[in-house]
Amino acid sequence: MSDATPQVDIPPADVSLDTHRQGVIGAVVKRFIEEMYFRNILAVLVVATLCGKEIQGLPVGSEFYMLAGLVLGLYFTTGETKQ
Repeated sequence: MSDATPQVDIPPADVSLDTHRQGVIGAVVKRFIEEMYFRNILAVLVVATLCGKEIQGLPVGSEFYMLAGLVLGLYFTTGETKQ
């Protein structure tokens, strides 16, 4: 047996670290929401919180908009069928 292993060339990623981080957070949150059985309650709470903050004029972070979009996206799908 030889100890020589072939070298693997891994090119650098072409996405920024922030974009990758948001994708990972989105995937984890989506998995968490799909696995739990409180999807309806969570959707109502997220939308109510977002509306309340907007009405009061309080600042809302971009991550919260991402979470709200993810939760609402579970109800309004694109029409593609899962195989």
